[in-house]
Amino acid sequence: MAIPSTGDGNISLAGIKAEIDENEYNASATVKATLNKLSTTTSFNTNSSSYPNASAPHGMSEWAGYDHDAAAAFANSYSVAKSITTGLGNTIRTVVPADSPINFIQTDAFTISFWIKAGWSSSLNNSIFPFMMGPTGASSNWDNQIRIRYKENINRFIFRMLNNTGAGNYDITGEWLFHANSGAYATGYAAAGLGTTYWSASNRGYVGDDDFTMITIVKTTSTAASALKLYWNANDAGAPPLTYDTSSASMGMVSNEEREITIGSNTQPWHATIPYSRSGDSAETQYNDFAIWDVALDSAAVTAMFNSGTPIDLTSDSGNYDNSADLQLYYQFENNGTANTDADLSGEEYDTTVSGDSNFESL
Repeated sequence: MAIPSTGDGNISLAGIKAEIDENEYNASATVKATLNKLSTTTSFNTNSSSYPNASAPHGMSEWAGYDHDAAAAFANSYSVAKSITTGLGNTIRTVVPADSPINFIQTDAFTISFWIKAGWSSSLNNSIFPFMMGPTGASSNWDNQIRIRYKENINRFIFRMLNNTGAGNYDITGEWLFHANSGAYATGYAAAGLGTTYWSASNRGYVGDDDFTMITIVKTTSTAASALKLYWNANDAGAPPLTYDTSSASMGMVSNEEREITIGSNTQPWHATIPYSRSGDSAETQYNDFAIWDVALDSAAVTAMFNSGTPIDLTSDSGNYDNSADLQLYYQFENNGTANTDADLSGEEYDTTVSGDSNFESL
């Protein structure tokens, strides 16, 4: 609780001392304190909207409104750009421990959301991977995989969960396409705003601030691909019109193993000869405000997150977004990567490493 903001007469030295020591102003406190010592020995929190100037002569009025544990204001000044150069040395990569709450299996509910500024050209004729997650050191590209993939040559956005139990390959796959304004495809067509032209740097469809699009994938506890949902910004693209379920209820995914996450490229086991590739072609693609929750968010929460195109602070509830307590991973990529690049949520901390030609970009 901040120090009162209404004049000297409502502020006590003991109360100021309580604010500094306990982050709780207490007008009834009786501890001894001097104005000179408080003003010259306190490390002021400059996140507070007001704070003393520490210069003599000192005055009680300088302390009015001071909040010693004020949080930093939400900033959205940087993104991370995935280099089109391939290989481990150019990745945006995170390793999560075996006991992580985001090591999801086929029966888990979760949401993955991120902002993306397409950098690939309309002649990519290949795939790009905004997100991929799989076991570190896996020998097969079917082992406990979660993938978000855009396949440019057919203009499809694809979500997949895959596993090989030894008895065969099993998957939950949903695909959305955006260029056909008919039948089951019309919802995706309307949501993306791409028209009949494929998604690329020259045709980004509906965008928010700085030409970024917010993509959100929602999975419920169902193992049916038809239960998946995709949002383009706040626009509901609906359930995937193309689905593939191969014995999905028997996938046998496991959660107790270390996994790696890559942003903007595939992971190591995708293909033995081309690991950490599928990043784009002519220009870097940028990513921002990457987040994972361990619940299925509803449409009202997604709309609040999009906020008419301006990202919000996902660590705090705001309007119809009331899922900050469910947030398990959050990368804001602020301060040129020196802050807010770790998600210190629910006791877990995941360091993301931005390597080589991948870099932070100011917005």
